[in-house]
Amino acid sequence: MTTSPLMCTADGEWTIIRARARPLPARITVVSFGLGACAAGLVTMWMGGNFGFWFFAWPLATLPALLLLTVFHDRRRRVQHKPIAVKRGVIRLPNGQEVHANQMYELHRRNTQSGRSVIIAGSSTTAAVGLMALETHNQLARVSYTVELAHDGTSSVLAGGLTEDQANALAAEVGRRSGCFAW
Repeated sequence: MTTSPLMCTADGEWTIIRARARPLPARITVVSFGLGACAAGLVTMWMGGNFGFWFFAWPLATLPALLLLTVFHDRRRRVQHKPIAVKRGVIRLPNGQEVHANQMYELHRRNTQSGRSVIIAGSSTTAAVGLMALETHNQLARVSYTVELAHDGTSSVLAGGLTEDQANALAAEVGRRSGCFAW
């Protein structure tokens, strides 16, 4: 069963909007397998070099590496795990705070990865690693859009970890249902 990346459900006068964050690129999973293999290799050498231990420890070391990388990147992508709610003139943020029309300034669509750079220089091996890092950054940037609400002199993330199309759809949906922003 597939789930829509943007789901709207009615709850009385509120519309609950769930924007499902896109998964991380496959390269992040591959990197976690590599980190798990390296960690298991170091522990295996420390334990005396038993290959059977490495074969057992590698999958166990990969899971924490995958979880740590996922949590790290989800924080950078500003992924929200709770939905937002919208009704005419009011937006309820993921943290439960309600923002009324007279407090709202504008909706922003941003990419959390913009402004980051990758330097490619040096020997062919160094340049190849730099190119791989650049491609990973580009893949990560495709799923790192946020929609933020500027209000009361601050900005709150409504949803993160989105594609550009998802961010545009969410901003349009929030604008249309709140009646506060013209789309």
